[in-house]
Amino acid sequence: MKVIQLLGLAALVTTAAAIGQKATINFNGTELCLTEQGSSVQIYADQSDWPAVLRVADDLALDFGRVTGTDGAVTLLKAGATPTLNASMVFNVTGRNDFAISTAGMKGGAILTGTIGNSSIIDSLIAAGKIDGSAIEGAWEAYVSTVVDKPMEGVSRAVVIAGSNRRGTMYGLYSISEQIVWAQTRAVVQKSPSVRYREIFLNDEAPALTGYVNAKFPPSPWGPCFNADFYESIFELLLRLRPNYLWPAQWNSMFNVDDPRTQALADEYGIWNTNNESIYPFFVEGAERAKPYETVLTMGMRGSGDTALTASDETGLLENVVANQTQIPEDIWGTEAVSNSDAVPQPWCLYKEVQGYYENGMRVPDWITLLWTDDNWGNIRRLPVGNETQRSGGAGVYYHFDYVGDPRDYKWINTVQLQKTWEQMHLAYERDARRIWVVNVGDLKPLELPISHFLDLAYDIDLWDENSTII
Repeated sequence: MKVIQLLGLAALVTTAAAIGQKATINFNGTELCLTEQGSSVQIYADQSDWPAVLRVADDLALDFGRVTGTDGAVTLLKAGATPTLNASMVFNVTGRNDFAISTAGMKGGAILTGTIGNSSIIDSLIAAGKIDGSAIEGAWEAYVSTVVDKPMEGVSRAVVIAGSNRRGTMYGLYSISEQIVWAQTRAVVQKSPSVRYREIFLNDEAPALTGYVNAKFPPSPWGPCFNADFYESIFELLLRLRPNYLWPAQWNSMFNVDDPRTQALADEYGIWNTNNESIYPFFVEGAERAKPYETVLTMGMRGSGDTALTASDETGLLENVVANQTQIPEDIWGTEAVSNSDAVPQPWCLYKEVQGYYENGMRVPDWITLLWTDDNWGNIRRLPVGNETQRSGGAGVYYHFDYVGDPRDYKWINTVQLQKTWEQMHLAYERDARRIWVVNVGDLKPLELPISHFLDLAYDIDLWDENSTII
């Protein structure tokens, strides 16, 4: 018999589960049973909620099937009504035309889910005093998970997951997916992530990832096609690991140009993307293309082939580049929006020689995030000092798990020491470099463990102490 249960508020644990977040699922035979002996968990959502949330509800239903052998069902309230939000690209890429999932046989326990302000289910439960949304309302990517008696007609008891925004709801749903096979449990209020923008950087991806793409997808006119069908899996991976942001910068590949579906798909999945074209007309085109979506605009420029612009100090040239780049989003979004670092985030990566320009006196507008970097070998070169911590754009870190360049490449084999990652990222967090964390993961596949560890730290750094990486 397979029994998967979620424990109520009475049982609290004080330690983090080994999965990188507070636990919600148990096998202890107490509280609410979600599925047993072939019954299917029943998931309820509002059709008016974000398409990204409804898609993850489907993932959760199928995850139950992967673990227990019986898929869950997804029922959409207001089914048949016209959805208020566009999911056309999700349906185009996945081949589906609806988020509802029907199952036959015995019904199991219930999960109700939704986003505050977008879900009639959640809003009505808050209005009735059955759940308390005050701890997360208006917060960034937070959620509450609890058990409620008689939450809606026909449901005697249910797990309720409410998110402060669409990613908060998705992270709450995936927390159950991740813990289906785990034993320790608690109901949780998950605070906003420790780092606001958390991401991986697919880079120097040949031959492994490029070979995979060449084998699986038709080429683009410019080379391997990292198209929407490829990114569908990448976006799901990102949401399960809880980053919210992607640098799509593979060699010989142009995000959204290779496949115009890709940028819209990222938005419907709930993933921010960055646009770092550096030649002026292309930057204008990229910014205009990005305006309808949640987007991070990378500022600055380096030379061809990921090298310095010239052998000399080009502070004046780069200052002019950044001034022009800053003017472009001001023209497109407006000055007030651009100077708000929450509306249009704009990092400037102080990589290699670019940090030298900053040290020699180059300055950028206060709302631009200073992205400090490691030395390509996991040692962060510099962190904010003095009044640098007062910048409205804050600071962040660009880190490496994979590197191709002088004096020596390292890739394909995981050589990352988790203790070092913990030390360096804690130093960054304690020194207020916590707005954006980016990690270069090369071909992706060889670095699963350090990627998961890095993103766990970025999501909730308080869960891990200095002994957490000892095996």
